[in-house]
Amino acid sequence: MEFNTPFYQYHPNWLEESITQAANGSRRNRIQIRYALKANHNPLVLSHIQKAGFGIDAVSGPEVAHALDHGFSPDQINLAGAGKTRSEIRFALEKNIHYLNVESLQEIHRIQEIASELYTTARICLRVNPDIDAQTHPHISTGQKGHKFGIEESDLKRAFQLIKASSRVHWLGYHFHVGSQILNIKVFEDLCHVVNQIQQKYTALGWTPSILNLGGGLGIDYHVPHAQADFQSYFNIINKNLIRQGAEVHVEPGRSLVAGACSLVSEVQYTKLSGGKNIAILDAGMNHLMRPALYGAYHHIEKLGRQNLEILPFDIHGPICESSDCFGRDRDLPKLEPGDLLEIHHAGAYGETMASAYNLRAGIPLKTVDRVVVA
Repeated sequence: MEFNTPFYQYHPNWLEESITQAANGSRRNRIQIRYALKANHNPLVLSHIQKAGFGIDAVSGPEVAHALDHGFSPDQINLAGAGKTRSEIRFALEKNIHYLNVESLQEIHRIQEIASELYTTARICLRVNPDIDAQTHPHISTGQKGHKFGIEESDLKRAFQLIKASSRVHWLGYHFHVGSQILNIKVFEDLCHVVNQIQQKYTALGWTPSILNLGGGLGIDYHVPHAQADFQSYFNIINKNLIRQGAEVHVEPGRSLVAGACSLVSEVQYTKLSGGKNIAILDAGMNHLMRPALYGAYHHIEKLGRQNLEILPFDIHGPICESSDCFGRDRDLPKLEPGDLLEIHHAGAYGETMASAYNLRAGIPLKTVDRVVVA
């Protein structure tokens, strides 16, 4: 084994195929992609995203700076986030990014104040809470009443009044986002119908959008190694159901573009029997891949190397001092021993970007290889 474990193993071929499918589908349906940088900010990933001509959906000032530092132009970047600070708004306006997605009436006031101080005009889209059930895990559902995200439709009239009274805020259109890891494609059809209703109501009052940003959320099948997202159905359903009124359509895929672009490779440190269960403890933990501990997310786990062994159910744990530090339970795998390597698939989205130094465990080396092969 030439690398010390654990490490993120990148698969450029998977990434190129994913981006190609997304690019082809978006072009056919006249939809612009703004990649959700929060999913994965690795320079390898960004080089492929930039080459494809995609823009960037940022959710913090540092993400805006990261995109600019990696060659994206300001007019390719939009900034979202329910808690934008004054410094983040100022930075975005100073860098003249394309637009900010505004999530509250108070934020409109703040943007107006900062734009006035800078003698500039802020371009904005209004993020509307569409009150749609994303049919996903509650921790990654973002578009229902009671969520912290966006402006309720009942407050839109007041938002437009504030914009009309402002000399430093220019409205471009709407932004929506209902959640993440959405596998039921009908959710996006429902979203289009809500967008159409809002457009119709406020266009009649003189507010015709030039941008309709439907956010992201397209999911991926984590149970199938190397699975690609169904971009064709996603773009087709938007094109079929959305009334555009001449507006540009933007979407913000993240997970669906990069989830399979990376795996987490880890070495088994110990195995033991506890309460009748086979337990394997790895050198990778929830500080390297948070999703399973955070909301019980499934990641396919594969043993590398010898396969012709007895198949046994194993609980796969990390070394962190939390019982939630578990990558999977009752996973049928060839018998595991210390020194065996495991590949945890689809770590390309919200793996590296959510990594932490919990327990003061050192950061892990990033390797770009097509495949680790163990004899």
